Amino acid sequence: MKWKYWLERPPARLDLRSDIFFENMRFEKLDHVLEVGVGMAQTTYKLATRIAGVTAIDISEELIRYLSERKRVSNIDFVCTDACDPETAQAFAGSFDKAISGDTLEHVESPQRFFQTVAIALKPGGVFLLTFPNERAPSHGITRFQSRSELVKVVGDGGFSTVNVYCVELRKHAAVLQALFEGSLIRFLRIFRREPQEKPQVFHECWTFRTRNKLERLSVLINAYWGFLHALMCLSRPLYRRVPAGEEVLDKQLLIIAVK
Repeated sequence: MKWKYWLERPPARLDLRSDIFFENMRFEKLDHVLEVGVGMAQTTYKLATRIAGVTAIDISEELIRYLSERKRVSNIDFVCTDACDPETAQAFAGSFDKAISGDTLEHVESPQRFFQTVAIALKPGGVFLLTFPNERAPSHGITRFQSRSELVKVVGDGGFSTVNVYCVELRKHAAVLQALFEGSLIRFLRIFRREPQEKPQVFHECWTFRTRNKLERLSVLINAYWGFLHALMCLSRPLYRRVPAGEEVLDKQLLIIAVK
């Protein structure tokens, strides 16, 4: 796949979100996993090499069509559906061992319906691992939580019996490498931008997707650069430091581990 896919895929940002998932959840060979909010499918493809199957859903029809046309492996299903729609919940009821979602919740208008859908889709005892930037306004998201208590209540009301909330941040060595080498390339390319939002943003509206063809001829070079940078960062593991969240959770990268 694999090297050919990773080198030739359209340029996307350095993928560190996957490391949060793999450092905080153990995936088994027989697992069927639901991914909510697929982005450019970087996590999707990494996960597919470890488990039985991934169902990756997103509300963006244009994005799902784009990814489906370029699908490289058989154990991934890309599905266009709304994670807050009750019909989505019923269609997937009791189908998954685990669920993940990265940097998606901040774009969701109804967080409680979002968690209800995932809870219904999980088997009894299933685990949902979610990470997102809980940024105060103005930011590129529309959903934020003022306190840990507010967040825990929303997740619990969504159908989860156990909810743990953590703050995660890159360890110093990784943060320094990211600032030096990712930041410099992004400033040079000037295509990856985050814009304040007043309405839910779907992925095909963001700069990463809208400008995907602009640097297509440089995709091999850019992706090789990201791969080399990630390998350097991984010389010292883990990449992320995780600490239990206090009551104040604004302007933090949060990690939720919820058990049905």
